[in-house]
Amino acid sequence: VFIEIIRHILAAGHSISYGGDLRRGGYTETIIDLLRTYRRQDLDARERFSSYISWPVQDALDADALAELRTFSTPVLMPRPENVPANEVGSPDPGTTLAMARGYTEMRERLVEDSDCVVILGGRTHGQAGMIPGVQEEAYLALHESKPMFIVGGYGGSAAAICAALSGRANSMFSTDYHSENTASYASRLEEARRGEDYLTPETLGEFLREKGWVGNPNQLTMEENERLVVSDDVDEIVALLLRAIRQLPGA
Repeated sequence: VFIEIIRHILAAGHSISYGGDLRRGGYTETIIDLLRTYRRQDLDARERFSSYISWPVQDALDADALAELRTFSTPVLMPRPENVPANEVGSPDPGTTLAMARGYTEMRERLVEDSDCVVILGGRTHGQAGMIPGVQEEAYLALHESKPMFIVGGYGGSAAAICAALSGRANSMFSTDYHSENTASYASRLEEARRGEDYLTPETLGEFLREKGWVGNPNQLTMEENERLVVSDDVDEIVALLLRAIRQLPGA
Protein backbone atom coordinates (compact mmCIF):
# COMPACT_ATOMS: atom_id res chain seq x y z
CA VAL A 1 0.00 0.00 0.00
CA PHE A 2 2.85 2.36 0.91
CA ILE A 3 4.55 1.75 -2.43
CA GLU A 4 1.34 2.20 -4.43
CA ILE A 5 0.67 5.52 -2.70
CA ILE A 6 4.22 6.70 -3.47
CA ARG A 7 3.95 5.48 -7.07
CA HIS A 8 0.78 7.45 -7.77
CA ILE A 9 1.97 10.60 -5.99
CA LEU A 10 5.14 10.62 -8.10
CA ALA A 11 3.22 9.77 -11.28
CA ALA A 12 0.97 12.78 -10.59
CA GLY A 13 4.07 14.99 -10.54
CA HIS A 14 4.36 15.61 -6.81
CA SER A 15 7.39 15.18 -4.54
CA ILE A 16 8.10 12.94 -1.54
CA SER A 17 9.66 13.55 1.87
CA TYR A 18 10.51 10.42 3.82
CA GLY A 19 12.58 9.56 6.86
CA GLY A 20 14.06 6.17 7.57
CA ASP A 21 14.63 2.68 6.17
CA LEU A 22 18.06 2.98 4.57
CA ARG A 23 18.46 -0.81 4.49
CA ARG A 24 19.41 -2.57 1.29
CA GLY A 25 16.11 -3.31 -0.42
CA GLY A 26 14.28 -0.94 1.94
CA TYR A 27 11.69 1.72 1.13
CA THR A 28 14.28 4.41 0.32
CA GLU A 29 15.74 2.27 -2.48
CA THR A 30 12.22 1.52 -3.74
CA ILE A 31 11.35 5.24 -3.88
CA ILE A 32 14.54 5.90 -5.87
CA ASP A 33 13.59 3.12 -8.30
CA LEU A 34 10.16 4.74 -8.76
CA LEU A 35 11.80 8.11 -9.41
CA ARG A 36 13.68 6.58 -12.33
CA THR A 37 10.34 5.53 -13.81
CA TYR A 38 8.31 8.68 -13.09
CA ARG A 39 10.73 11.40 -14.17
CA ARG A 40 9.78 15.04 -14.74
CA GLN A 41 11.60 16.95 -17.44
CA ASP A 42 11.29 20.24 -15.54
CA LEU A 43 12.62 18.93 -12.21
CA ASP A 44 15.79 17.17 -11.18
CA ALA A 45 15.06 13.86 -9.43
CA ARG A 46 16.87 15.18 -6.35
CA GLU A 47 14.22 17.89 -6.01
CA ARG A 48 11.46 15.26 -5.95
CA PHE A 49 12.70 13.16 -3.06
CA SER A 50 14.02 14.46 0.27
CA SER A 51 15.47 11.71 2.44
CA TYR A 52 15.53 12.74 6.11
CA ILE A 53 18.25 11.00 8.08
CA SER A 54 18.25 11.26 11.86
CA TRP A 55 21.12 11.12 14.27
CA PRO A 56 22.59 8.59 14.88
CA VAL A 57 21.45 6.77 11.71
CA GLN A 58 23.60 9.05 9.55
CA ASP A 59 26.70 7.90 11.44
CA ALA A 60 26.28 4.48 9.83
CA LEU A 61 26.47 5.95 6.30
CA ASP A 62 29.88 5.88 4.67
CA ALA A 63 30.91 8.34 1.95
CA ASP A 64 29.97 5.98 -0.89
CA ALA A 65 26.48 5.33 0.50
CA LEU A 66 25.88 9.04 0.97
CA ALA A 67 27.11 9.83 -2.55
CA GLU A 68 24.78 7.18 -3.97
CA LEU A 69 21.86 8.62 -1.99
CA ARG A 70 22.63 12.11 -3.34
CA THR A 71 22.34 10.88 -6.94
CA PHE A 72 18.56 10.56 -6.78
CA SER A 73 17.57 12.42 -3.60
CA THR A 74 18.35 15.35 -1.36
CA PRO A 75 19.58 13.93 1.95
CA VAL A 76 18.65 16.06 4.96
CA LEU A 77 21.21 15.15 7.64
CA MET A 78 20.04 15.98 11.14
CA PRO A 79 22.70 17.09 13.65
CA ARG A 80 23.42 15.41 16.95
CA PRO A 81 20.87 16.68 19.51
CA GLU A 82 22.09 18.99 22.25
CA ASN A 83 23.04 17.58 25.65
CA VAL A 84 23.33 14.01 24.36
CA PRO A 85 25.22 11.84 26.87
CA ALA A 86 28.53 10.43 25.76
CA ASN A 87 27.35 6.82 26.14
CA GLU A 88 27.91 4.53 23.23
CA VAL A 89 25.11 4.52 20.64
CA GLY A 90 23.11 1.32 20.93
CA SER A 91 23.68 1.03 24.66
CA PRO A 92 20.61 -0.16 26.59
CA ASP A 93 21.17 2.69 29.04
CA PRO A 94 17.86 4.65 29.28
CA GLY A 95 19.66 7.97 28.83
CA THR A 96 21.21 6.81 25.58
CA THR A 97 17.92 5.37 24.34
CA LEU A 98 16.12 8.65 25.03
CA ALA A 99 18.89 10.60 23.30
CA MET A 100 18.44 8.46 20.18
CA ALA A 101 14.67 8.97 20.41
CA ARG A 102 15.26 12.73 20.59
CA GLY A 103 17.23 12.44 17.36
CA TYR A 104 14.25 10.80 15.67
CA THR A 105 11.92 13.47 17.09
CA GLU A 106 14.03 16.29 15.70
CA MET A 107 14.07 14.57 12.31
CA ARG A 108 10.27 14.28 12.34
CA GLU A 109 9.89 17.92 13.38
CA ARG A 110 11.99 19.03 10.41
CA LEU A 111 10.20 16.66 8.00
CA VAL A 112 6.73 17.88 9.00
CA GLU A 113 7.84 21.52 8.91
CA ASP A 114 9.20 21.13 5.36
CA SER A 115 6.21 19.18 3.99
CA ASP A 116 2.92 20.45 2.54
CA CYS A 117 0.96 17.49 3.94
CA VAL A 118 1.48 14.27 5.89
CA VAL A 119 0.22 10.76 5.07
CA ILE A 120 -0.26 8.42 8.05
CA LEU A 121 -0.35 4.67 7.33
CA GLY A 122 0.00 1.73 9.74
CA GLY A 123 2.80 2.11 12.26
CA ARG A 124 3.75 0.17 15.37
CA THR A 125 1.71 0.78 18.51
CA HIS A 126 4.43 -0.25 20.96
CA GLY A 127 8.07 -1.32 21.05
CA GLN A 128 9.37 2.13 20.08
CA ALA A 129 12.64 3.67 21.26
CA GLY A 130 11.04 6.83 22.67
CA MET A 131 8.05 7.60 24.85
CA ILE A 132 5.46 7.31 22.07
CA PRO A 133 5.49 5.48 18.69
CA GLY A 134 6.94 7.44 15.77
CA VAL A 135 3.81 7.51 13.61
CA GLN A 136 1.81 8.88 16.54
CA GLU A 137 4.44 11.56 17.04
CA GLU A 138 4.19 12.54 13.36
CA ALA A 139 0.41 12.89 13.69
CA TYR A 140 0.87 15.07 16.78
CA LEU A 141 3.39 17.29 14.98
CA ALA A 142 1.19 17.63 11.89
CA LEU A 143 -1.85 18.68 13.92
CA HIS A 144 0.25 20.96 16.12
CA GLU A 145 1.55 22.73 13.00
CA SER A 146 -1.88 22.67 11.30
CA LYS A 147 -0.49 20.67 8.41
CA PRO A 148 -3.03 18.74 6.30
CA MET A 149 -2.91 15.10 7.37
CA PHE A 150 -4.36 12.07 5.59
CA ILE A 151 -4.89 8.99 7.75
CA VAL A 152 -5.15 5.61 6.04
CA GLY A 153 -6.63 3.62 8.91
CA GLY A 154 -7.92 0.44 7.29
CA TYR A 155 -4.67 -1.45 7.88
CA GLY A 156 -4.63 -0.98 11.65
CA GLY A 157 -1.61 -0.01 13.71
CA SER A 158 -1.07 3.49 15.04
CA ALA A 159 -3.06 4.99 12.17
CA ALA A 160 -6.22 3.24 13.37
CA ALA A 161 -5.54 4.27 16.98
CA ILE A 162 -5.12 7.91 15.90
CA CYS A 163 -8.42 7.76 13.99
CA ALA A 164 -10.21 6.45 17.07
CA ALA A 165 -8.80 9.24 19.23
CA LEU A 166 -9.71 11.94 16.69
CA SER A 167 -13.25 10.55 16.78
CA GLY A 168 -13.30 11.11 20.54
CA ARG A 169 -12.91 7.51 21.65
CA ALA A 170 -10.63 6.59 24.55
CA ASN A 171 -7.93 4.02 23.80
CA SER A 172 -5.70 2.14 26.24
CA MET A 173 -2.79 2.50 23.78
CA PHE A 174 -2.50 6.13 24.87
CA SER A 175 -1.32 5.32 28.39
CA THR A 176 1.98 4.75 30.15
CA ASP A 177 0.53 1.53 31.61
CA TYR A 178 0.04 0.13 28.09
CA HIS A 179 3.61 0.87 27.10
CA SER A 180 5.03 -0.34 30.41
CA GLU A 181 3.36 -3.69 29.73
CA ASN A 182 4.20 -3.94 26.01
CA THR A 183 7.43 -2.01 25.41
CA ALA A 184 10.70 -3.41 26.72
CA SER A 185 12.56 -1.18 29.22
CA TYR A 186 9.77 1.43 29.08
CA ALA A 187 9.55 1.74 32.87
CA SER A 188 13.24 2.61 33.22
CA ARG A 189 12.98 4.96 30.22
CA LEU A 190 10.01 6.69 31.85
CA GLU A 191 11.93 7.12 35.09
CA GLU A 192 14.85 8.67 33.19
CA ALA A 193 12.54 10.97 31.19
CA ARG A 194 10.91 12.29 34.37
CA ARG A 195 14.33 13.41 35.62
CA GLY A 196 15.01 15.56 32.58
CA GLU A 197 13.26 17.83 30.14
CA ASP A 198 9.56 17.92 29.29
CA TYR A 199 8.33 15.06 27.13
CA LEU A 200 5.10 14.10 25.41
CA THR A 201 3.29 11.44 27.42
CA PRO A 202 0.90 8.93 25.81
CA GLU A 203 -1.93 10.34 27.96
CA THR A 204 -1.23 13.90 26.79
CA LEU A 205 -1.15 12.74 23.19
CA GLY A 206 -4.49 10.92 23.47
CA GLU A 207 -6.12 13.95 25.08
CA PHE A 208 -4.64 16.26 22.42
CA LEU A 209 -6.03 14.12 19.59
CA ARG A 210 -9.49 13.93 21.16
CA GLU A 211 -9.58 17.70 21.68
CA LYS A 212 -8.44 18.46 18.13
CA GLY A 213 -10.83 16.05 16.48
CA TRP A 214 -11.33 15.92 12.74
CA VAL A 215 -12.12 19.64 12.47
CA GLY A 216 -8.54 20.37 13.54
CA ASN A 217 -7.20 18.64 10.43
CA PRO A 218 -7.32 20.95 7.35
CA ASN A 219 -6.87 18.22 4.74
CA GLN A 220 -9.39 19.30 2.07
CA LEU A 221 -11.45 16.12 2.43
CA THR A 222 -15.10 16.14 3.46
CA MET A 223 -16.07 14.31 6.64
CA GLU A 224 -17.54 11.52 4.50
CA GLU A 225 -14.30 11.21 2.53
CA ASN A 226 -12.21 11.13 5.71
CA GLU A 227 -14.49 8.42 7.05
CA ARG A 228 -13.88 6.36 3.91
CA LEU A 229 -10.10 6.88 4.12
CA VAL A 230 -10.18 5.76 7.75
CA VAL A 231 -11.71 2.35 7.02
CA SER A 232 -10.88 1.56 3.40
CA ASP A 233 -8.48 -1.24 2.48
CA ASP A 234 -9.07 -0.70 -1.25
CA VAL A 235 -5.81 0.70 -2.64
CA ASP A 236 -7.50 2.30 -5.67
CA GLU A 237 -10.02 4.13 -3.46
CA ILE A 238 -7.28 5.27 -1.06
CA VAL A 239 -5.11 6.62 -3.89
CA ALA A 240 -8.08 8.40 -5.52
CA LEU A 241 -9.00 10.14 -2.25
CA LEU A 242 -5.40 11.18 -1.56
CA LEU A 243 -4.74 12.56 -5.04
CA ARG A 244 -8.04 14.44 -5.14
CA ALA A 245 -7.21 16.18 -1.86
CA ILE A 246 -3.54 16.83 -2.68
CA ARG A 247 -4.55 18.55 -5.94
CA GLN A 248 -6.54 21.04 -3.87
CA LEU A 249 -3.64 22.01 -1.60
CA PRO A 250 -2.09 25.46 -2.13
CA GLY A 251 0.71 25.29 -4.70
CA ALA A 252 -0.07 21.71 -5.77
